[in-house]
Amino acid sequence: MLTTKLNSLFGVSLNRLARGTHILNIRPFTLVLIALLLSVGATLSLALERWGFALFFVLFAVLLRKIAHARYAKNKPSNFELYFYKVTAVYTEFLIIIGLAIPFPLPAFLAFSVAMVAEYSRSRVLLIVKKKQLLFPSFGDRADRVGLVIVSLLVLYVGGKWNAFYGFSAAQDPLWFGFAIPEFFLYLVVGVGVIAAIRNFLTGKKSIELAIQKKELQEYAR
Repeated sequence: MLTTKLNSLFGVSLNRLARGTHILNIRPFTLVLIALLLSVGATLSLALERWGFALFFVLFAVLLRKIAHARYAKNKPSNFELYFYKVTAVYTEFLIIIGLAIPFPLPAFLAFSVAMVAEYSRSRVLLIVKKKQLLFPSFGDRADRVGLVIVSLLVLYVGGKWNAFYGFSAAQDPLWFGFAIPEFFLYLVVGVGVIAAIRNFLTGKKSIELAIQKKELQEYAR
């Protein structure tokens, strides 16, 4: 859902940045690799509770991946490049959650577990049907989950209740309903993930039913 909104709002700007990287002869693969390294920086910053640095690393990692996506949309990537782009999207989310697991272990564990359950239904459908019969809801997808983390860091930053680059400890952060702000948004990720997991499961079930009617099941699933 968030991906669609961002593409409509910043699509023109992203295309311009994509053209700039093309002029500079920077390959999309290189952008994705740099984004992955920035995600490692985000992990360390989140673990050390340096929220300002974390915001910088996460935002630029997401931006570089969006630019790479814009490049790939115009120039078909190789099979390996496409594979690397898709896989590192999971790595990026995983690294962000790992960083948050140090100060907030329980909500981070729940957020990542629910995210994996939500994504599982999407991938497993194609083991039963030859092609997806229905589009899965975009609500609660990876962009939404990472977006909530970014919003939590922005709230801290805009709130002006901490030093953007040196930060306070988790115990000193502003509290929402008794939770530190990043912790509160992690629980939001859990809630969004639960809803997404249920919707994806039901969509997958409906896809299989349609595939049975159209006789488009995989050979071993018949």
